[in-house]
Amino acid sequence: VPYRNVHLPEATSTTHLRAAAVDYGVIAKTMMEAIVERCERDADYPFIDTKLDLITGRDFAPDDPIRGRSAIYGWIQGRGLEAVASHGGWWERRGESRDLVDRMRAVAADVLAQLRRMRANNEGRLSFFMTPSGEPFRLDDAERPVTFAVAEDAPYGFSDLFCAKGMFAAAQWLGDKAASAEALAYIHAVDDAIVKRTFRSDQISLDPKNRAEPRAGYHTHGAAMIQLGAWAMLTTAGEVDGVDGGLRLIDYELTHHANIDGRWTHLQEGDFWEAIDDEDRPCVEADGVILSDPGHSLEFVGLAMKFIGVAEPLANPAQLERL
Repeated sequence: VPYRNVHLPEATSTTHLRAAAVDYGVIAKTMMEAIVERCERDADYPFIDTKLDLITGRDFAPDDPIRGRSAIYGWIQGRGLEAVASHGGWWERRGESRDLVDRMRAVAADVLAQLRRMRANNEGRLSFFMTPSGEPFRLDDAERPVTFAVAEDAPYGFSDLFCAKGMFAAAQWLGDKAASAEALAYIHAVDDAIVKRTFRSDQISLDPKNRAEPRAGYHTHGAAMIQLGAWAMLTTAGEVDGVDGGLRLIDYELTHHANIDGRWTHLQEGDFWEAIDDEDRPCVEADGVILSDPGHSLEFVGLAMKFIGVAEPLANPAQLERL
């Protein structure tokens, strides 16, 4: 199917959306073919390899400490593995792209096995930056890698969240029961950290204008929002607590980060904010601003609707009312 460059009008119908979805399918297949081709270049590099300049198409320098092949990003590996498994499963169910799907299976198996090895060597955690052998590292003031050991009681972070999801998606698709059980326990550990507010962002900021370090009294909704995708997967896989788990996170988001029924009179109805303080109030920055990210707001809506779509057929009457 060729790419048709469909443009959506302001008044969008189901017909328009279906036409655009065909284009998105072409884009997804093209991107996945590129990723698989890159992963197949080196059997000794079992990672999702997107280390290229999207403008020039050239690989980054191998010795670049941030963008080179020696810097493995936990976020990219987890999200990439989930994308490979999810798209591969989708095309497989539709009987499409059989050769590509077979190649994607091989990539998913290699990356899953490597992430399991890396996690086993790091107290059950994965990190924002890691070496190919799995050593976590951060950057010194000269942007040189400095490795460190993960503490046994280290908090779970976004690398764990993304990788737990990706590992579960891949293990389910590959039919690997041992890896599925391991990833399921990983997801529950991350979820418990989110609920208890011991979850901490592990992002290392590479832009001085966009600091990402955790700060006291500042609790963002990102982890709960992204974890909705995990509960959608668990619900689809038949986990008995899947529907309740996802509902708990939606309730949390709407209770703490959305202005519904005029709870906060100084905000507009439907406002959605990034963070709350220790008193569960919208967090006010030093300049008096309450930050709202429209992209994150829409991401929450999308992930919530994805969860609702898989939960509705399985929900009991009480759960349906909450949905």
